[in-house]
Amino acid sequence: MMTERLETLAGAAASTFGDEIIETIFDRGELTLRVTAKTLLPLLTWLRDDAPEPLSMLMDISAVDGRDLNWQPRFRVSYHLLKPTSDLRVRVQSDTDEDEQGPSVPSAVDLWEIADWNEREVWDLMGVRFTGHPDLRRILQHENTDQGHPLQKQVPVRGTEKDCR
Repeated sequence: MMTERLETLAGAAASTFGDEIIETIFDRGELTLRVTAKTLLPLLTWLRDDAPEPLSMLMDISAVDGRDLNWQPRFRVSYHLLKPTSDLRVRVQSDTDEDEQGPSVPSAVDLWEIADWNEREVWDLMGVRFTGHPDLRRILQHENTDQGHPLQKQVPVRGTEKDCR
């Protein structure tokens, strides 16, 4: 039953967005729609407002570093959406844009207020910028840290020399 609902949703997304959906993945009863950063906000808006079964709740935002998987671009940002009244769940995964400032995707704060903290956490730990975010600053690490973003493997595992004194 759930799989049929996800297939219907995936079909409607494909009809609406066509080739803008890079990949549609069904795995273990879950649906993932992968898009570019350009298509991210239109797809999230459609899923929230106009999909056959609108997914009104943003549960989480996370990011994956595909360095060891040879992904191009290297980072993907995942949005986990939920329709609370039926426990329907969908993951939207966006490739990042890459420029001299690093990886980025547009901010979803205008769609869901909760995205504010989730985006700041991903920025702090992974270094993915959220363009248009109203207050993108570190949330877990010190604002003036020069150590980079720890989940990009830029922070020494054993601390710095001065930490060992």
